[in-house]
Amino acid sequence: ADYQAFQSIVPRRPVEELKEELAAIQEHYLSTPPSDFAWQKAIIGKHDRIFLPDNQWLAWRNKADSLEYAEAAHYQQALFANVIMPTD
Repeated sequence: ADYQAFQSIVPRRPVEELKEELAAIQEHYLSTPPSDFAWQKAIIGKHDRIFLPDNQWLAWRNKADSLEYAEAAHYQQALFANVIMPTD
């Protein structure tokens, strides 16, 4: 169900365009001085198969004040609805 929900909003773009975008992001990242900005909290999805949890931890460990693990995959509607953007 989560995958179907994602498919309903995912942009349809050619692979070459995505590749160019990722290359531009990398170029910008490598040419910009590091920031001392820190997020208050990073949520790591334990079941993410796109960005593996260990890699997420390595990426976030010095960039967030706290790290929280969630029983979530890469794109899981419940995580967004209940944890990241609750309405109540």
